[in-house]
Amino acid sequence: MSIFDIISPRSFTSVWYWIGLALVWSIASGRAMGLSWDLVRRARKGDADARRDLDDAARIEIGRIARLTDKSGLFVTALIGFCSISLILLGWVYNVEFFRALTCLYLTWLALGLLDLRWALRIFHDEATGEPLRQRLVRLHWARQGVALVAVLVTLLIGVADIIRGYILF
Repeated sequence: MSIFDIISPRSFTSVWYWIGLALVWSIASGRAMGLSWDLVRRARKGDADARRDLDDAARIEIGRIARLTDKSGLFVTALIGFCSISLILLGWVYNVEFFRALTCLYLTWLALGLLDLRWALRIFHDEATGEPLRQRLVRLHWARQGVALVAVLVTLLIGVADIIRGYILF
């Protein structure tokens, strides 16, 4: 029994890939910059404890992201570049469907990470707290939802094109 018997390299035709995609996006839609969307909603409704918790959690997460960017930004950028190019080469140049499927997931997670990084640094430099922080987190949440919608649609189109190409070529 080989690894390809357990994990099909034909990812787009596997129901497990689509279940995994739905699971990944349900997890991604529940958090922005490491902050729970539930906490943001409770803070917006006026819960004083939730507001204080959100300000504290945001300060910690945004500070962590800013320090990570300052300390190891170049190394992380090089690692992300290497992984991105490797997946794109394996998926599209060498025509391996499994890596095309992984690229669809990876590049969308990368887009979410860059979106979080951009907003975190903006909040960090503006030292936003209270209502301005909550408003920015809500906008970030909706931006993440938009990225998720576009990513799922593009993944669906790539998957359908792969399936059609498989039927035409074989």
